Amino acid sequence: RFARPGAIEPLSFQDDGVLERFPQLTHEQCMQAMQLVLPDGRVKSGMEAAVRAVVTRKIFWLIAWWYYVPGVRHLLDAIYRWIARNRYRQRQHSRAGGPRQCRGARRRAVPGRYRQFRV
Repeated sequence: RFARPGAIEPLSFQDDGVLERFPQLTHEQCMQAMQLVLPDGRVKSGMEAAVRAVVTRKIFWLIAWWYYVPGVRHLLDAIYRWIARNRYRQRQHSRAGGPRQCRGARRRAVPGRYRQFRV
């Protein structure tokens, strides 16, 4: 959403044929974090993938600079891992009757569609 239009190709690894296009990725890697496949085939994962995607817009260059400051990267990576590890728990908590949903609303939790990005 924040990347420059046309700079990345958002794909769901759950769609047919996507993992076959990127043999360097595994289902397990994609379940753990967002993956960014660079043009040279290298893979960035998690928060670094998100940072690399948003800096395709020059206005976000400062995000990349802060991310690579020693200590900040480790903190942001830890926060990303915690969110990724608990994403299904967070979704389940928001089901009908949960505190994050309006009374009377009955929505089924939909499994997440995690993205792979190719620059």
